[in-house]
Amino acid sequence: MLRTALHDLERLSDISKVMARHGFDQIAEIVRGTKEGATRLTDKELVGAPRRFKLLLQDLGPTFIKLGQVLSTRPDIMPSAYITELKTLQNKVEPLDFAVISKAIQDGLGKPLDQVFARLDEKPLATASIAQVHRAELPDGRKVVVKVQRPGIDKTIRADVDLLYVLARLLDATIEESGLYRPVEIVKEFEKAIFEELDFLREARNAREFRRNFEDRAGLVFAEVVEPLTTRTVLVMEFLEGTKISEIDRARHDPAKAAGILIESFFRMVYEDGYFHGDPHPGNIMIFDDGRVALLDCGLVGRITKGTQDLLTRLSLAVAMKDADATARIVYRLGTPTDRVNLLQFRDEIQGLLDRYMAGKLDEMDAGSLITEMLDLSMRYRIRIPPDCAILAKAAVTIEGVVRGLSPDLDIKKTIEPYGKRLLSEQFGLAALGRQATKSALGLMDAIQDWPLQINQIVSDLESGRLTVRVSHDELNKLSRTFNDFGSKMFLGLLTCGLIVGSAFLLSRYRIEVGGVPILPIVGFIAALSIITIVFWWHVLYGRVKKIRLAFWLGLFRKRKGE
Repeated sequence: MLRTALHDLERLSDISKVMARHGFDQIAEIVRGTKEGATRLTDKELVGAPRRFKLLLQDLGPTFIKLGQVLSTRPDIMPSAYITELKTLQNKVEPLDFAVISKAIQDGLGKPLDQVFARLDEKPLATASIAQVHRAELPDGRKVVVKVQRPGIDKTIRADVDLLYVLARLLDATIEESGLYRPVEIVKEFEKAIFEELDFLREARNAREFRRNFEDRAGLVFAEVVEPLTTRTVLVMEFLEGTKISEIDRARHDPAKAAGILIESFFRMVYEDGYFHGDPHPGNIMIFDDGRVALLDCGLVGRITKGTQDLLTRLSLAVAMKDADATARIVYRLGTPTDRVNLLQFRDEIQGLLDRYMAGKLDEMDAGSLITEMLDLSMRYRIRIPPDCAILAKAAVTIEGVVRGLSPDLDIKKTIEPYGKRLLSEQFGLAALGRQATKSALGLMDAIQDWPLQINQIVSDLESGRLTVRVSHDELNKLSRTFNDFGSKMFLGLLTCGLIVGSAFLLSRYRIEVGGVPILPIVGFIAALSIITIVFWWHVLYGRVKKIRLAFWLGLFRKRKGE
């Protein structure tokens, strides 16, 4: 335990040095009124905060790089400027020695490698902070890829996550703006995501579900998992021989067809399956010579319920009709407000977004920027968007970028029109309205049938005296806290008086001395002085200590820099 504590302290020291190197110590310098001991950045190095934040994570190592990559998929947590920078964050990890990797594969599978593979390439296909990927061949001739977890990475990540919690709570306690970005909740989301990613069995389940969903649909392909050779730390999958979408050969492939497959597949994932790929960036998309498209890396997925699908359909319709009032209400219902929301002001700002982005034709709309700004707006108004919806928004923006890169002239409106008509028919057609009316009628009948029972229960509770009424009021709560504080301070005051009187009595009657100094009275007086100090600071500072306002200190720093 002591060794762990010392390691954590050393790691915290390393983190603080890296933060200073990237200019994040400036606020602390201003608060302390000193510039000593800090590494100053040149004007060229002192770039914008999003850029410096990315460089900071990159220098802090694998866990923090992965934190940045996870945050880049969460526009509900991070502002768009940071998302743009974090999307370029890459792992620059040296590959592990093949002897270390082969032992990790053998330990993960519990079998000697010569019994499992006919061939295992020593040179990795890819390396990352969490895993390393090698190409291999099974005894039956099948070509596969082997993804193996780096030995000991789970312990390293656990230690770094614990330190992230310490830093997040420190930010939450001292920085006023931290309430907007919720650092502790960011770490919780990261912890959940990173430990899910460490479980390769989960990724295998995701790939199997995607294969089942697209088994009878032409166009989109997912690699097959080799079930007997997949464990928590080792994942063996079919090797797909194709071309990365970013390296597409337009003479050999049909970009417009690939773009259509991606759009159609994404709509089906979201509105038919309720289960979608959360990270469809170009590095995870492959195209084959026969025109099919493959999606790789099923570690990040999202699920959408039927109720959320209905809300998303209504939201799309409201945006298309430039109805700011309906858009604001649907976004409000879709998320969870963490504070009182001024809906009129929120609606007015959404109207501004719609006026700006919906001025031209629908197929000319920059949907990615509109979604990004709408998420930023929701965050500013403290409307917490569900994580799966935030992942969906990021995936939709990514898909739009890939599609426009593949086929800039593609008529997206024409491509999605059949799905839009079908969704509207399913939600607002006669059959849908009939189902909704039946559901409402059944609910009303159940409520009417329950009323006599509920009234009887209330009367029974009144007769037996079991009915309780609870009243809550802010002023009453404040009064209760005031009485509690008063009682606690009175008790500490009496205790202090007792210690002073007792210490004086001991000083006059009993002479237990060490080196001529009476010990017991001195201890009593010190204890009394400590309690007096605690009570004094409690009385003076309680409710008066405020968090640091980051914007103020940044403004002051800019003024000083300008001077």
